[in-house]
This record gives sequence, C-alpha cells and structure tokens, in this order.
Amino acid sequence: MKMSISHVICLIVTLIAPLCVPAVTVVECLEKDGSTSFRDNCPPEMTVKSTKKLRGTQVPAEGSEDAGNQTPVVLFTAPDCEACQLVRELLNGRSVPFTEKDSSQDRDIQAELMAVTGGALAVPTITIGDYKYSGYSRADLKSALDNAGYP
Repeated sequence: MKMSISHVICLIVTLIAPLCVPAVTVVECLEKDGSTSFRDNCPPEMTVKSTKKLRGTQVPAEGSEDAGNQTPVVLFTAPDCEACQLVRELLNGRSVPFTEKDSSQDRDIQAELMAVTGGALAVPTITIGDYKYSGYSRADLKSALDNAGYP
C-alpha cells in the first residue's frame, strides 16, 4: 500500500502531538493526623504517599482564580447591539464575572464611557483591568482575558 506525503505527515503529527501535551505531577501528601491532600510537592512536615503524572492537564495561570477580583471586567452596552451580545456570550461562555453598564440612557455611564474611549460613545466597549477595547474582535477579547488570567 502506497502512502501519500499528506498521509505520512498526518501520521507523524498524530504520533508526535501527544508528546507535546503538557504534563502535571500531582503528589498525594500524608499529614501526621492521617489526612491526605494533593499538591505539586509535599511540605517537609508531610510524607509523600503517592505521585502521579497527569498528561493533558492544563494548569491555569497563577492567580487565575482571583482574576475577577484583581482584573475586573466592565462591558458598556446599548439595547439591540448585536456586537454587545457577542461579547456577553463570550464572557458568559468562559464564566467570566463582569459588570454590564447600559449607556443608552444614563448620563453618568455615558460620561464614564467617554472617559474610557477618549470621547466616543462606542459600544461595545470592554475594560479588563487597564485593557480597553471598543468593538468586537473575538481573538483580541480572548487574548485580553487570557493575559488577565481568566480560565
């Protein structure tokens, strides 16, 4: 049976790809009172009960569980804004806590939005900590959320 170049490349990628998946070592630690906990390594006062290497586990960025507290997300919207709905769906899909501010009627929110955008009433406008973006770009928004430590 003859194999084409594309089949050979596909086979090689299939065999090599699993080797590129990150691995995490989890250590089961035994405390003096007999209870166990799972960590990346045991403190000196604990005993290693078992060690397991897990392949394909994605380790969240350090501090990502607190990303919402350290890097709040604010979404400025207006009614019937399709791009606003796309941003909202992306944030909800990643379980990102965010504050939504409807800029259509409230003068204070409009003033806040203009301060963020440099004078424009543009929606959707998203702030993620110091990051500010108007409009909708899935790639840019995902990148900003990743950089802020959101899972």
